[in-house]
Amino acid sequence: MERLRNALSLTDRASTRNDAQTHRPKSASSMLGLPSQGRARLTTLVPNRNLKVRFATLNVGTLTGKTKELASLFKRKRVDFICLQETRWTGSKARNIGEGYKLMYVGAKHGRNGVAIAVKEDHLENILEVNRINDRLMSIKVLVEGEVLNIVAAYAPQVGCSQAEKDNFWTSLEYILQLISPKETTLLGGDLNGHIEEANSAFKRVHGGYAYGTLNDAGKVILSTAAAFDLAIANSFFAKKIEHLITYKSGQTSSQID
Repeated sequence: MERLRNALSLTDRASTRNDAQTHRPKSASSMLGLPSQGRARLTTLVPNRNLKVRFATLNVGTLTGKTKELASLFKRKRVDFICLQETRWTGSKARNIGEGYKLMYVGAKHGRNGVAIAVKEDHLENILEVNRINDRLMSIKVLVEGEVLNIVAAYAPQVGCSQAEKDNFWTSLEYILQLISPKETTLLGGDLNGHIEEANSAFKRVHGGYAYGTLNDAGKVILSTAAAFDLAIANSFFAKKIEHLITYKSGQTSSQID
């Protein structure tokens, strides 16, 4: 999304089909039946037209043994902020990973899940807050060219996880979004483990019409959350070849995980 850029990869190169959020939507509620207040304001993809930030998100599978390679990739792509999922690191710490990047992360004792945010050294002195929620959610607040950005890293429970775990994740995410001032900008990078399908007229303000796969229950929650908080699902606004839309492939099975 624009504020929910949930499947933007480091190698994305495309032109937008149309501008996100061109018409103000009617009020929306969460698919979870939660008392979500959402956003009562118009949001554009880039509120400050002069602000230039390179942002990405990536499911790394594990960070162990990969930090040097990732730091080199971040530098090559000149990315400012990177949200990482499935780090599988434990604890709540920060460490330099080289090439001018610092990694802030959080993970549980069992060594599963885990999220992190890598920040280019140029922005380190301007970080206002670091909030480590749990092994699936964390955020930072940073001042960039006079504008306050909220970077949120999210890793949603997989299909096989319990409904209670899924509800807890989405409740926590909604709570984080509700606390962000309408005057600030939010970039959410995550693996949200859902399919939003190619076109969805009911959510055309937040869905650009490009995707791969069939809408599932998790996808419905993604769309309803995006609508409730007026967030554009940025990767759905880019026209790409099918092979570039697919984020997971095993044998004859292919999918795009949003």
